[in-house]
Amino acid sequence: MKVRLDRALAGRTLIFAAFLLWPLILFGRPTYLMGDSLAYLKTGQQAVEFAESKISSRVPGPAPADAVDPAGNPDPAPAARGADTKSARSVTYSVAAYALRWPGQDLTALAAVQVLAVSILCAIIGSVLELGRLRSYAAVAAIAAFATPLAAFAAFTVPDIWAGVLLGAMTLLIATGDRLSFGVKSYLALVIMFAILAHASIPPIAAGMTIIGVVCFVFQRRTHLKISARMLSWLLLPILFGFGANIAINYISFGKVSATGKRIPTALARSIAQGPGKWYLEEQCKTPRYAVCEIYGTKIPGTINGFLFDKNSLNDLATPEQMDRIRAQESEIVFRAAMTYPGVEARKLASGILKQLVTFDLGLTNFKRQVEMGADGLPTLAESGRDHSALLHTIDILVAMLLVLSAGWVFLRYRQLHAEERNMLLLLVLGMLGNALVCSAFSGVAERYQARIVWLFPVFILFMIASRFAAETRASAENRA
Repeated sequence: MKVRLDRALAGRTLIFAAFLLWPLILFGRPTYLMGDSLAYLKTGQQAVEFAESKISSRVPGPAPADAVDPAGNPDPAPAARGADTKSARSVTYSVAAYALRWPGQDLTALAAVQVLAVSILCAIIGSVLELGRLRSYAAVAAIAAFATPLAAFAAFTVPDIWAGVLLGAMTLLIATGDRLSFGVKSYLALVIMFAILAHASIPPIAAGMTIIGVVCFVFQRRTHLKISARMLSWLLLPILFGFGANIAINYISFGKVSATGKRIPTALARSIAQGPGKWYLEEQCKTPRYAVCEIYGTKIPGTINGFLFDKNSLNDLATPEQMDRIRAQESEIVFRAAMTYPGVEARKLASGILKQLVTFDLGLTNFKRQVEMGADGLPTLAESGRDHSALLHTIDILVAMLLVLSAGWVFLRYRQLHAEERNMLLLLVLGMLGNALVCSAFSGVAERYQARIVWLFPVFILFMIASRFAAETRASAENRA
């Protein structure tokens, strides 16, 4: 039976949403990432104002006095709004944050929409695994809400949760696409597209999962999958449209054809912090050939924050033109540094992947900050004075316990799993490995990078357990009758 966007799915979604909303209800606000959450809000406001200026400029009428230079030419600034920007967050996620900033500027609506998006995904997972009873959904939702990072990261006003949504959606399309209705597949395709546009770390994961999907299509007899050419298109088209839209948005925003826009050069910062990039640049900058040499000479800061964010970092010293050249030269520097010090690079990358796989907790989702309006009328983050560390630490312990129990259940029951369930779990494991690779290679190890997707593993397994329990209970009742 196909899973459809119907009343049953809506009811299951609402059950999940009711449990996942607990951080917003208990703390009264979402959680924020210092330096990022309000930056998305600001970028979204600038993008909307830029679009409005472009639309209004096409309306006939006299130009404002301050929009004309002495020669009588219109001010070119609106058309080049992004040209003098050093770095920028995802335009798409920023516009979403600005549109969903209410009430006031605290982004509660953004967090609520994220809760709804993951609730729909979870309802689809349970429906695919043929769980029908609403009380079973309530049990799974309660455990997922309080013993995984899902609720906290859904309320996190940065794009992290969308990495997990993308991985879950692509897993469903690859493993169970033939049992999804047109409406469900459309929803999954849309969230995949949005996720690709939401953060620069997500497109590589999408590309990797797409390659896995194509491999599964080619070898579907061995994997016991049923993937038609039409089903494969549901996997490929959102990826193509997502990447295409990303390029178009970056061109409109910044005037250049780019898939990554004006992202922060975190891959270069990671290479420098781990050694190879720093050693390579210290040698190359003796006869400057890279833009970064113009700023630091041979005295390259040795930490990520020192290179990117602290006082006298690129954020302070580099011009927008220099930042553009640094981004353009980043991949060359990272690659050449890795080839110059291959042993160190391989060892650091391998240890980073392994460390990232087991490094996750609620971390920065501490709900300690709140949005306040500054004297200049702009929103700022201020400490709330409330300490929730005890509760969040308890949840961290529950997360670790649930993951161990989930892995143990899979180990004990693996032979009894259906081929479809095995394929789901394999896809999730590969996706989590890919996430660890992408994050450790292009940014560095951080708790939030793996926590943003690790909730998928226990959620899928909880639904498998609940589905089996419901089937056994039903069979037992029928036998007694």
